[in-house]
Amino acid sequence: MRSAGIAFCLVASGSLAACSGPTPEETDNSLKAATALAVPVPASDFDKIEIVSKELQKAKWVWQARIDGKTYACDADDQMRLPSCQAAG
Repeated sequence: MRSAGIAFCLVASGSLAACSGPTPEETDNSLKAATALAVPVPASDFDKIEIVSKELQKAKWVWQARIDGKTYACDADDQMRLPSCQAAG
């Protein structure tokens, strides 16, 4: 099934690059946005969110975010919907 999807991407776009996943920077920005929704963080403080760790586990993202020295344990589905963050430690 996966090879069929790759073949479709190659035919449709002329290159494999169009079918690759998000860059690490794009993933971090999505995790920052999900963190801002869950904590909530004012838009002016968005740049203060630091993604400390991240892992995609089956259909779920799990990450740690740090805001002004405070660490949060967060999770959301694989589409980064319904984010939840709890103060860690």
